Amino acid sequence: MTILSKQYIDDHCNNLGILRNQLTEFVVPDGITEIGEMAFEDCTSLTSITIPNGVTTIGDAAFFGCTALTSITIPDNVTTIGFGAFAGCTS
Repeated sequence: MTILSKQYIDDHCNNLGILRNQLTEFVVPDGITEIGEMAFEDCTSLTSITIPNGVTTIGDAAFFGCTALTSITIPDNVTTIGFGAFAGCTS
């Protein structure tokens, strides 16, 4: 199991030279099986995310506070969506 963590997103943003609240879109890399707890927490500019079929779990509060999120497709392989995974997603 390979987990996409909050630290992974922070490192990704650092590599792009942006803050996490400036991330606008994201494609989950192949090989990831779980979007970890609070991975995208407060990515307030995130509008779209692409999740590959290999992902089976979306963790608790994974997208908490992603107020701009308007496009997400959850593959059929996702069997678990954690508590509050999309809490605060107002768009």
